[in-house]
Amino acid sequence: MKTLIAMIAVLFAAGTASALESHYGTISYQGGKYNCSYTNNGGAKNFKWVYFAVERRAGKDRDVSAQYKVDQVVQPGETITVASDFGGNYAGWYCKFLAR
Repeated sequence: MKTLIAMIAVLFAAGTASALESHYGTISYQGGKYNCSYTNNGGAKNFKWVYFAVERRAGKDRDVSAQYKVDQVVQPGETITVASDFGGNYAGWYCKFLAR
């Protein structure tokens, strides 16, 4: 019985994780904040989240990440840009948008 419950939990987690697709954006630093931009060259995309990976320039626990809720549909040819809360004390690594 425990094995069956564990298998169901694993299948549910795998199904939930695969429900979102990643689209890597371009990370830039403007206006004192890191921004993530993505130009849609395919079909309409329903973006739900944007994920930033950055590094503190000094101190402990240097690897930092944050995820921000977006909830925006981006049509082909449109560009979406989202600003983070990370300023000049961080170095931006990458960002990605998560879509349904």
